[in-house]
Amino acid sequence: MSKTVTFDLMKAILKRSLAGGGMIFQGNTTSVKELEDAYGHPDKHPNLIVRVGGFSARFTTLDRDLQREIITRRRHNI
Repeated sequence: MSKTVTFDLMKAILKRSLAGGGMIFQGNTTSVKELEDAYGHPDKHPNLIVRVGGFSARFTTLDRDLQREIITRRRHNI
């Protein structure tokens, strides 16, 4: 089930993360569908930026294995 990320949803996610002892939150609001399209058609997404282990990078410039790992990261249904 896909959800639209809203301010209130992000606020709830961050509050829960902090309440649970979380020290780092690296959220990604790019849809899996967009990431998969960028994986298959990099020329259509030259400016797609993602967070990777504390830094930002253009998705299409990353190693293909890292692109797949980003696409398959765990998604939480809240």
